[in-house]
Amino acid sequence: MTTIGESILADRTAAGLTQADVAHLAGVSVATVSLIERGRIDTRVGTLQRIRDAITRASPVRSTGIQPTTKRRGDRRKGEV
Repeated sequence: MTTIGESILADRTAAGLTQADVAHLAGVSVATVSLIERGRIDTRVGTLQRIRDAITRASPVRSTGIQPTTKRRGDRRKGEV
């Protein structure tokens, strides 16, 4: 049986993304992505969804040769945009 972390790792590498790419796009730390992929951390469903969405959003972007922007949006929970 494949774990969630193994699934995220497989999808991330298939998309040609680094842990840093996914962390940036999902708004989490690289350490969080690493810990999840290795099954070393239990995390919230929302965090897993943001990571999955980041991989899904970036996959077609990478395949067209268009690089995602590096500008990071603010944290909406803190009122930043």
